[in-house]
Amino acid sequence: MKKRYIKICLVLILLIGLYLYFTKKPNNYTLEYDKSGYKVVETFDKDKNLYTFKLTKNEYIFYYALNHKYTTKRMIIDKITKKELENDSLCTNIKVFGDNQGYICSNKKEYTDEFLSGLSENKDEVEKIKKSEDVTIYKKASYYEWNGYGFTNLMTGKKINILKKESYDNKLSYQYKNYILFANYDQNNEFTVLYVLDIDKEKINTIKLDNSISFDSYFEGVINDWIYLFDRNNSIQYKISPIKNKVIKTSNDEIAVYYDDEETNEVLKNFKYKNMIFKDTKTYNWSISDNNLYLNFNDSDIYIKVFEGVNTIINKDGKRVVFLAKNELYSYEFGKGYKKLAKSLEWEFHFNSQIYVFNW
Repeated sequence: MKKRYIKICLVLILLIGLYLYFTKKPNNYTLEYDKSGYKVVETFDKDKNLYTFKLTKNEYIFYYALNHKYTTKRMIIDKITKKELENDSLCTNIKVFGDNQGYICSNKKEYTDEFLSGLSENKDEVEKIKKSEDVTIYKKASYYEWNGYGFTNLMTGKKINILKKESYDNKLSYQYKNYILFANYDQNNEFTVLYVLDIDKEKINTIKLDNSISFDSYFEGVINDWIYLFDRNNSIQYKISPIKNKVIKTSNDEIAVYYDDEETNEVLKNFKYKNMIFKDTKTYNWSISDNNLYLNFNDSDIYIKVFEGVNTIINKDGKRVVFLAKNELYSYEFGKGYKKLAKSLEWEFHFNSQIYVFNW
C-alpha cells in the first residue's frame, strides 16, 4: 500500500511539473484587443524576448517595443494615456510592467517624442564639472578626442599618442565596447599595422598584418565581437578582434560575409562598388536623416524624430544614444529626454570620427 501511495505521489509531481513547464514555457503569440478607445495588437517573440504593441485610434498609429522576460499574462498594457495638442497632434503613452514607456506624438505627417513636440519639458540640470581652453564638460563620462597623433582624454588631459606624423584624417577608426581600432596613418596608401586603444588601461596595442590593407577601405559592422572591414582596392574582407589582437581573412575570390539580422554571404563585387554596411534590427534603432535624429522600434516603419540639428551619432547603447549637435554632445533616452554632456567650439567643424564617448 505504501509503495502504491509513493507511485501516485510521483505521478502527481510529474504531472504538476509538466503542467508548470508547458504553461510557463515562453511561447510566441499575437493578440488583438481594445483598450481605452485604441485597437491593440500585442505580440511576443520568444527568440528575442521581445514584446511589441501596435496601437491604432482612428487614423493614428503608434508602435512600441521592449525587451522583457516572458509572462503568462496577456493584454499586459496596464494603462493607455492620451493627450491632444493644438496642431491636431495626438500623443499616446502606454504603461507596461509598471513603467511608463514615454509619449509618442503624431500629427499624421510625422512622429515626434514628447520633448520635441512640447508636450513635456526636458529637465536637464546643466552644471560644469570641468572646463579647459577648448572643452567644457557637464556630465561625468570617458571622453576621448583624436588629436592628430593619437587621443586625448578630455577628463584628465592625458595624451595617448602613437603616430609620428600628424594626421587629422582618421576615418578608418572604429569604436567597439571599450576599444578604439584605428589604422597606422604614418603609412601611405596602404598600412600593415592596426592599433587598438584599450581605454580601461589607456594602453595602445599593436596588430601586425600579414597583408597590406588599402586606405580605400571601410568598416561594415560587428558579428560576435569581430569587427569586419572591406578593402575595396584589393577586394578582400577581414574580420578583426580588438580583444584578441587578431585579424582573419573572411572572403574568397567570389563571396564575402554579410549580415542582415543573420550571417550570410554576398557576391564580392557588391562590396567593392557600394558600402555593404551590416544591418542588425534591434529593439531601439537610431538614425540620422536631414540632420534630424530618429528612433525606430524593432522593424516598424514608424520613425520618431527626437532631436534636430544633429551632425553625427557617437555611440549607441540600447535605448540610449550619444550624438553631436553642432558643437555640443548630448545623450538621449526615450521617455526620459536628453542631457548635455560636453561642448567645444571646434567640434562643429571636424566631427567625423573625431570624438569617442564611453561609460556615459
